[in-house]
Amino acid sequence: DDRYVDKLLSNKMKGISKRKELTKLISGKRVFVGTLASILGKTDLFKLKTFDRCIIDEASQILEPMMLGILPYFKHFTLIGDHKQLPAVVAQRKVFTKVGHSELLQIGLKDLRDSYFERLYRLAQLEGWTHAYSNLSEQGRCHENLMAFCSEHFYDGFLDLLPKTKELQSEQLAYSKSTITQWPALISERLIFINTSAELSGNAKMNTFEAKTVASIVQDLIQLYQQNNLTICQDTFGVITPYRAQIACIKNTFDELSIQHEKISVDTVERYQGGARDIIIISLCTNDTFQLDSIVSLNDEGIDRKLNVALTRARKQLIVLGNQDILSKNGLYQKLIEKAHIVSDTPADVAF
Repeated sequence: DDRYVDKLLSNKMKGISKRKELTKLISGKRVFVGTLASILGKTDLFKLKTFDRCIIDEASQILEPMMLGILPYFKHFTLIGDHKQLPAVVAQRKVFTKVGHSELLQIGLKDLRDSYFERLYRLAQLEGWTHAYSNLSEQGRCHENLMAFCSEHFYDGFLDLLPKTKELQSEQLAYSKSTITQWPALISERLIFINTSAELSGNAKMNTFEAKTVASIVQDLIQLYQQNNLTICQDTFGVITPYRAQIACIKNTFDELSIQHEKISVDTVERYQGGARDIIIISLCTNDTFQLDSIVSLNDEGIDRKLNVALTRARKQLIVLGNQDILSKNGLYQKLIEKAHIVSDTPADVAF
């Protein structure tokens, strides 16, 4: 951010030509912030200063070698992450990352795709090191009706609302005025499932019907916000879909219908981790049962990490599109559909 450019170490070092001056600069700062890659690229920093503690956020997405390169420089470390959400991106197939060495298996290193965070968390649980780990039990992002499903199926029912956010919860969405007729469920329902037709011809990773349905929903939402004098910003609407082809299809549909979508992010769930929107639309683009393997990502505990991340991006409302017959072959998706308000068919007065 422009407000903090002057805080960059590279800018602070401008004009310094002597080691003594650099040492004085470094020793005069208590907190250093950066990405793991940038810190590992400046290991000379640790020759000039001794640090007490390292705090690493999103640690569940960092593999063992990266941690090995940073943690020995600190007396203590705190890792913050969620191994029930998306893991680190690894190009190798699982068959090549499985560990067979007995001594590595004894310390819990079973798969090189796993993060150090996940291994350490499992080890702490196994050894009973209750002093060494803790679980987040409160969240202030999702409405309680959206939180309920994730709490039950991903977090053993222990999630609760932050006390300060309980007073912000409302049974009704903030629409007092409405002339919407195409998607009336948008006005009253927090969790909506729209059953869409599978497209059996063409690219299996693209569903033009779903793209047009997403566009129709966005048109209604924009109209709802305008009628109720609500501001639309970058964090208002978001669309998540598993495939790049479907991203392009949705954006093309927006253009064809002259929908101004500069403030609407359309992307994969991997790009959404760490972010949130008031209203999330998920286009699962399920045209065949074989696609269930690509949209599901299970950890060792059987948690679908992709679905967990996708569902928890929504603050106020969540709309899921997919083929009910195909998705129902997966037990968790079937439970999600049962929990949602189901719209079985596209409204007759929606013209595509």
